Amino acid sequence: MDADGTPLREAKVVISNSRSKVSFSKNEAIFRSVVSSGSHTVTVTAPGFGEKTMDVVVTDGRLSPVTVVMGARHVSDMQTESWLKNLCVTHQSIATVIK
Repeated sequence: MDADGTPLREAKVVISNSRSKVSFSKNEAIFRSVVSSGSHTVTVTAPGFGEKTMDVVVTDGRLSPVTVVMGARHVSDMQTESWLKNLCVTHQSIATVIK
């Protein structure tokens, strides 16, 4: 989820030391995976966010819920420049102010 609690449906989750497949819920952006007990590193990436890595310890026979908060969304300079160019084309009256 992002800093506001919004689910990130395009997130990619990688669990170290895991051979199982990860399944996602498209509606809630929840994933479930069965992994062996022990230490694992969970790495999450999502468009518009930096990478987030967490260490998780799984105990035999226990569910281990993990919530990953990615923080605030950011965009690249290239995306911002593209957005501004499109804005100038659409609203030519403000184009001189942005230049």
